[in-house]
Amino acid sequence: MFNPSLFKTRLFSAAASTIILSAGMGGVHAETPAPGGEVAFNIDAPMLGDALRAFGAQSGTP
Repeated sequence: MFNPSLFKTRLFSAAASTIILSAGMGGVHAETPAPGGEVAFNIDAPMLGDALRAFGAQSGTP
């Protein structure tokens, strides 16, 4: 049975978790040595979607 109160609580928890985790991703910088050379990423995006798009563009993966 659908419980509106439980739904609101879970929705709020999911939103809060997303915001908290996204806040820690403010300036993600990764340097990973690859077998054929070095790969450096410079991703400065406060939103997860923007960070993933920047990673895709820099890494050449969709």
